[in-house]
Amino acid sequence: MTKLKRFLRFLFSKQSISESLSWGIDRNWGKMRPDYSVRKDLERMTVCQGVRVEVYWKKLKFGKGPAVSLFMLDEEILRIDCFGYGAGHMHAAFFLPGKGENRFWMYESTVAEQVARARFELSRNVHYYQCRVPNPRIRALKVDPQKMKEASEWAFERMTSYIDVDSQLDKVTRDDAFSDDIE
Repeated sequence: MTKLKRFLRFLFSKQSISESLSWGIDRNWGKMRPDYSVRKDLERMTVCQGVRVEVYWKKLKFGKGPAVSLFMLDEEILRIDCFGYGAGHMHAAFFLPGKGENRFWMYESTVAEQVARARFELSRNVHYYQCRVPNPRIRALKVDPQKMKEASEWAFERMTSYIDVDSQLDKVTRDDAFSDDIE
């Protein structure tokens, strides 16, 4: 009983409330903030009611390449940026209290490999990401795995077309990927 009392005291203490508010403000209450100003040639596909996939070209200071986002109930829950060697990464709307890195890096070294990884994530792991979103309405959403697989193939085709247009993407080296001349 003493442990429970201590836990309840902490839960309702100024420190706990302060930490929770700080986390919420720092993490936008668990929501990702899509920046449409850097998304070019955006295409959308509706997977089912409340679920859509967006594919676009993205160019930032540290990389450029195709990217894909998964939205559920108009909240972005997954974004995969295929920027090639040393720069490809993913963002997920996980419930993560505290400060920390908001992306995880991809092992795959070429843009083509990263695009294939994006197809895999969308076709096989959507439920994993969905279950870790703070919004309970998103966690309860039913997504047909076959329709999600079809959407992943659609995204793969669109993202691959960007590689075909910019044939230099898979020739990017680590130094190129982190150079400052890329806007």
